[in-house]
Amino acid sequence: MEIDLAEARTILELTLAEYAAVRTVYYQSVREQVEEYLTGTQPVTKYRKEMNDAIANAYTLTAGIAWKDGNGDFLGTTAIALLLQARIEEEQGYTGSLFERLKLLRAQLQQGTAAEAQFTAMREGQARAEGYARSLDYFYGLVKLMALKDTPLMFGGAAGGESCPECSALHGTWHRASWYVAKGYVPPRGENLSCAEGGQCDHVLINRQGQLVTI
Repeated sequence: MEIDLAEARTILELTLAEYAAVRTVYYQSVREQVEEYLTGTQPVTKYRKEMNDAIANAYTLTAGIAWKDGNGDFLGTTAIALLLQARIEEEQGYTGSLFERLKLLRAQLQQGTAAEAQFTAMREGQARAEGYARSLDYFYGLVKLMALKDTPLMFGGAAGGESCPECSALHGTWHRASWYVAKGYVPPRGENLSCAEGGQCDHVLINRQGQLVTI
């Protein structure tokens, strides 16, 4: 099945207005916390708390939206609640190490000009926001697939910035949504996809109607 991936993503995003709104707010929040910390003087605790609050809010809202979009039933809500709590704790755990790295960068920027600091902070903020937003996309897809259960889906898309042996072997094959979840093969950051660490894989899951299910 050949599809225009860019066009399909645009269509999907337009139909996911509720999730898109959550993602946008989350992206902006992460970017702002990083940029303001790097160019400001306030203690790191303020920014770390804001980041952790943004994570908890975005993931909680996304869990409900994705479960609804996948037409999930009441029986699976306990598993989703456990997954949600684990994922929030995992993402918040990254916040500490992130600001440790940013602390070193902040010290370096304070030795240069204000213009240089602003440019570097903006670039760093965009990069971090994109990474955090992509992780939220993965969580959305994972929960949605848990709701879809036995729905057949094709592993498609393109290699993108990264690919791996698993993606190459899966490309063009069909499996149930629950199979992808159980195998850890939910793109782009499934834990058993070798390319997941960088998160630049451009593969997606597609239904029988040729519509994207994951972002």
